[in-house]
Amino acid sequence: MIRKASFLGLALVFGLCGVATADIAEQARGCDGCHGQNGVSQVPGVPTIWGLSAIDVSESLYMYRDEGRPCGTINMCIPSEQLSDDQIEALAEHYAALEFVAIGQQFDIALAEQGKPLHDRYCENCHPDNGSDPLDEASILAGQRMDYLRQQFAHFRAGTRPQPPKMEEKLKKLSEQDIEALLNFYASLQ
Repeated sequence: MIRKASFLGLALVFGLCGVATADIAEQARGCDGCHGQNGVSQVPGVPTIWGLSAIDVSESLYMYRDEGRPCGTINMCIPSEQLSDDQIEALAEHYAALEFVAIGQQFDIALAEQGKPLHDRYCENCHPDNGSDPLDEASILAGQRMDYLRQQFAHFRAGTRPQPPKMEEKLKKLSEQDIEALLNFYASLQ
């Protein structure tokens, strides 16, 4: 299967080609080109990965590598296919080692206030502590890039990204306005 690679995707491939011989810090520097220094994203549509649980990071990398998840803005399938299982696990542990850094971003205060009760009703059980629990295997939402989360909601709604059945049921109950309120709520948690 031929894939069209973005410039950033190719940069990641070249950054990870030496994964087998480089130490984990060197491997992670290959990810920094898109995910930002130490995995703290400054690029629209690209998530911060520093501080996510090891399970969340490794599961994402496996899904990208095995083409079970849309490749995204930076075409994550290309660098992920270069990684062995051991390398994925080592990178996941590396990124899980430090505290998550929330992105300072603009948000609508009124929408954020509408988003809090929606989170409490639909999301809190799987994304505890307002989506900020670093041990949460369902990922950190609080302080994550709003543009990235918007993309992921779109993938979930379109059925192009796998999701737990409970999430699918709850997502069907949310309007587009509800989703925007949730996005603004998560963005407000800086």
